[in-house]
Amino acid sequence: MELKDIKELIEFDHDTMQAVIDIHSKKETTLKEIALEKDEIYKSSWEAVNKQVEETKKKLDEKIASDAALNEKKYNEMSSLITSTFQSSKEQWKKELFDRTIK
Repeated sequence: MELKDIKELIEFDHDTMQAVIDIHSKKETTLKEIALEKDEIYKSSWEAVNKQVEETKKKLDEKIASDAALNEKKYNEMSSLITSTFQSSKEQWKKELFDRTIK
């Protein structure tokens, strides 16, 4: 081999090593970018899920409050109806009980 061939081989080796180093650096950069993107996707997905959960929870809380108010209203109406029915029929029921026990 001549000196010229040796120099070309050394230069080729140097260029090839630099190309390998560049490719390795690009690989590391790409892996870091992928990891960052993966974290962003993970976070955004959980944010969307948490947002939907909070919205659903809010709707359910509103429905529970509405149902509770409606149930309270119905309870008061029925309680009032029972009380008024009892008050209006109390004397009649007393008389019936008295008559049944005496006879």
